[in-house]
Amino acid sequence: PQDIRARYEKLLDAIVDAGACPLEPTTVIDLTPMGAGGDPEVIREGRGSLQALGL
Repeated sequence: PQDIRARYEKLLDAIVDAGACPLEPTTVIDLTPMGAGGDPEVIREGRGSLQALGL
């Protein structure tokens, strides 16, 4: 996780540190479109329910 922060912190607006993740990939959602009134875009569906996120 610290390598990720060091590598990307100047490129990203936010980094969510959720600790060590399980082997199953996590879900990645792009919130950028919301700034222009659009909907979030699911980049990768992984662990967890999109319905629980309202997607």
